[in-house]
Amino acid sequence: MKHKTNTVSRRTFLAGSATLAAGAAFGPFIRTAKAARSVKVGAYGGYFKDSFDKHIFPDFTDATGITVESVAEPTGETWVVQLRNAAKAGMAPADVSMISGTPRLRAEAEGLWMPLDEDKMPNVTKHMSDAFIHRYPDGRLYGVGAVSWFITLCSNTEAYAEAPTSWADMWDPKYKDSLGLLA
Repeated sequence: MKHKTNTVSRRTFLAGSATLAAGAAFGPFIRTAKAARSVKVGAYGGYFKDSFDKHIFPDFTDATGITVESVAEPTGETWVVQLRNAAKAGMAPADVSMISGTPRLRAEAEGLWMPLDEDKMPNVTKHMSDAFIHRYPDGRLYGVGAVSWFITLCSNTEAYAEAPTSWADMWDPKYKDSLGLLA
């Protein structure tokens, strides 16, 4: 007897990339799902994933009835390579991916993201800044920002009596070999 294998097309696999993002951002605006479903979400591993598992995904599940199974994912290009290879093999490691700007754009250039049906996501354009709505050049929606993080410029005032006052100071020769930035 042959076992039936469920394969997921590349487009189906990548369709969720922004769906959960929108759901996480707009959980309060989503009607409760009629039937319980589940979704696999690629989240950066470690503390970030643990925090989403504890503080974000349960609220999403409460608001939608959709159970979230988080999958630890690497950041950046490594995840795009894994998604590309998984799409070719028809084996989706996640339905939705959290991904930063540059790798997202590289995947966009490859057509890796599934276009989303905006009619099913009316709150996206109503409540989101255009900076968080990602489209193919032809206008098809494929991604919606769900989280943001920021880097804070700080200095040790005992080592530097006069603190840097702008990001441009990072390239001032007086700070050569003495400053570090998050890569």
